[in-house]
Amino acid sequence: MKNEVVDDKSPRVNIYKYEISSDNYKYYVKKLDANKIRLKDTITYKCEDSNCTYATSLLAESNIFKDNILINDNNKLIIYNFKKNKKKEIDNISSFIYADYIDDGKYILIKTSNGYYSYNVEKDKLSNIFKADLIKLKDKTIKTVLSNGLITIDNGKYGIINLNTGNNIYDNGTYL
Repeated sequence: MKNEVVDDKSPRVNIYKYEISSDNYKYYVKKLDANKIRLKDTITYKCEDSNCTYATSLLAESNIFKDNILINDNNKLIIYNFKKNKKKEIDNISSFIYADYIDDGKYILIKTSNGYYSYNVEKDKLSNIFKADLIKLKDKTIKTVLSNGLITIDNGKYGIINLNTGNNIYDNGTYL
């Protein structure tokens, strides 16, 4: 894989490619100190701003999925495909707290100071804002239900938010 040449003074973010077994690779946002896997390559994302870093994620390693990594470049949420060297800015998100791939990379859950958004990766569409508390499971994941629903709690009631629209699709009214 050929990397873009970046001058040492320009801001950048590195993605580390490790060989975990023969011709089997995994990408990480941090350089690992490991003796059973070896560093194969370092891929560089050239930043626009000096305050550039990986997007903070709520869940462990959920800011990277397959060939894509979420980057916070000058408070803009960028999806960077490091194999194709292509970046895509998620429109209408200018400041966010964290962003996580969920549902096997189909959606990106974005937390802002005002609430949550869901971004449908395939359709390149951002949902309406929704306010709720998320349910995180014991395995430290956020699961979807009904193919595009997210279980939430709001004002002591369970509900299901449609990830494509941000609208409540089920509210059983049961208080905790």
